[in-house]
Amino acid sequence: MLTTYDLYNLFGHLIGDPDRSEKLRHGDAQKLRFMKQLGYIFDRFPMRQMNATHPLIDVHFEFLTDKDFDKVDQVIRKAFDDANYSTGEEEKLVRRLRAGQPFGKRPIEIVAKRGDEVLGYVMVSGATVSDNRTGSSIGVVGPVVVDPLYRGRGIGWRLTQNAEIAARYDGYGVLAAIGWPGYWNQFGYIRSSEFGVTPAFEITPEFFMVKELYPSALLRTNGILRFPDEWQYDQE
Repeated sequence: MLTTYDLYNLFGHLIGDPDRSEKLRHGDAQKLRFMKQLGYIFDRFPMRQMNATHPLIDVHFEFLTDKDFDKVDQVIRKAFDDANYSTGEEEKLVRRLRAGQPFGKRPIEIVAKRGDEVLGYVMVSGATVSDNRTGSSIGVVGPVVVDPLYRGRGIGWRLTQNAEIAARYDGYGVLAAIGWPGYWNQFGYIRSSEFGVTPAFEITPEFFMVKELYPSALLRTNGILRFPDEWQYDQE
């Protein structure tokens, strides 16, 4: 049984297939737009797989609205309270990126909610690479946070998957991520140095990863990747 998520991936793959005619790829893009207009972007699981005991049965995913800004700040603080790598500034970073709209693109922000309660959050913001021949944008996925009380239920996994779907629809061809390889590898992220993409700031190589959202996007992207100034990294 195909879910709408599967169809998004299918059409997203077809749009990026250089062997398909422009007319066919245009038709695939129209299908993606139509599906989004129907509100299917967050339908990850077929309903027959979700019964009353499923941990996500009462959790829904949607784009962030301004009424949830403060709730997102609270979830971010909770998520990083026990993290030894936290800077204590994560919610301020999110607000800077939201206000700055780096590189002319409004960040993608998705929340996991149960009723009016925000359980998790993810952001995708713009970035640049010095030699980008894909014709599509480069983005940064993160932070991805889940309220500690609701971890282990697949919410972070769904947030990440939905962020990629929305990013592909928004014109991103490649996403970069900073974090533990064990987490990001399961989503198909690979050490960026393997593709000739290096960050403009110092970081342990295995903690900086990239993923292509369209086939061969990374083969046409290499050079120095710069994060938005809002991250306040010391970039050369």
